[in-house]
Amino acid sequence: MKVAAHPHAGLQTVSWLFSGEVEHRDSVGSFQMISPGELNIMTAGVGIAHSELAIDSDPEGVGLHGLQLWTVLPESARHRQPEFDHYDKLPVFVEGGLGIRLIVGELLGRSSDAKIFSQLVGAEIDIAPNTTTKIDSDPSFEYGVLLISGELNINGNSVPQYHLHYIPAGRKIY
Repeated sequence: MKVAAHPHAGLQTVSWLFSGEVEHRDSVGSFQMISPGELNIMTAGVGIAHSELAIDSDPEGVGLHGLQLWTVLPESARHRQPEFDHYDKLPVFVEGGLGIRLIVGELLGRSSDAKIFSQLVGAEIDIAPNTTTKIDSDPSFEYGVLLISGELNINGNSVPQYHLHYIPAGRKIY
């Protein structure tokens, strides 16, 4: 991945990796590497330019694998000055057989320190094979679940790998 400098405005990029490393540089002077288990949040506000470069430092050849979400800033934060935040320690816990790394927001009574401007929840959840569980969900939230590997059924529906499974507000997740 070699993404040359390009602009953003009115949003946040929320990036975390499963493998590999990425170098981030931006127009507010940030220079930051991100590695698996860490989080980069770039708040564009009125405008920022940034570049991203994958670093080929993986001797086992696993390569770069991760996610970047773009979240729209609410009007109250849309015109703020741009900023960049890096978090090298995220909450990691086990709950009901689930291994959880909380990226942003609040989940199961725990909170991430990541600075966000909307009510969001982002979590990496590892589920042991053949595990059945229910997750307490906020009935006012919509949820998206992205299966990275393995097999998953939610509310009786098989979730295909790399497809976003949508759960409307008011539905339980099981």
